[in-house]
Amino acid sequence: MTRPTPQELKRELCDLTVVEPTTFGFEIALAQVYGNGETVIVTVQHEDGSRFYVHDGGNGAMALEAGGHPMSAKLEDDLRRGVSAYGCNIAQARVSKQCSVDDVAATAAIVGCASRFVADYHLQSEVRPMFDFRQQVIETLAETIGSNRIRENDEVTAKSGSRYQVSATILDERQTKPVAYVEAVSNHQSVTRKFRALYDIMHTPMIAETQRVAIIDDTRRNITSADLALLRDVSKTVGFRERNNLSRIAELIH
Repeated sequence: MTRPTPQELKRELCDLTVVEPTTFGFEIALAQVYGNGETVIVTVQHEDGSRFYVHDGGNGAMALEAGGHPMSAKLEDDLRRGVSAYGCNIAQARVSKQCSVDDVAATAAIVGCASRFVADYHLQSEVRPMFDFRQQVIETLAETIGSNRIRENDEVTAKSGSRYQVSATILDERQTKPVAYVEAVSNHQSVTRKFRALYDIMHTPMIAETQRVAIIDDTRRNITSADLALLRDVSKTVGFRERNNLSRIAELIH
């Protein structure tokens, strides 16, 4: 068996990290994922002088809520001790930490870890999560199309060189090639990441013709009309409540 070299592993890990400039600083996609398969994203904002504010935008808390644990003052208090162990704070469901310019990269990784602690908190609870949107989408696709044609968290390399883990890949009837990439879009905060992945895939020659489908969590009012407009530019969109109309989803991959 051929083993990768340390240099190859380092390069691949670096490729999993994406840094994009924003109006106020940077958005960093880390080489980490939440338990629901979503990439951990942190935001770096410049404050005064050489001070920076790094936060997760509440993504960890939203992943926890998607698992059936609505954020409350009591739950936030319960989370504070674990978050503090990383040297971070949690307030209004947002995990954050301040740092100097020299520590931005390390702090981004630390905030990502603390954010994952929040997202995974339900794993320490005896209460069974009530709702995992991505898993509900996977189960619906399996019922509609057949579980043998569904691959979860499939990695797709796009033209830009970025690698994306799509929620599901639907294979053709012979299970030899993808006929559709499906993204489960559970909230407003995930739209930018999903749009980026679908846009990049759409402009990748070898897979540009493969159908792209965004299944939207329309059971909650947390996705705007502007979000839908963005996603429709790069995919066919289906509301989750349409899952009972199984033929509607199946039609999208033909």
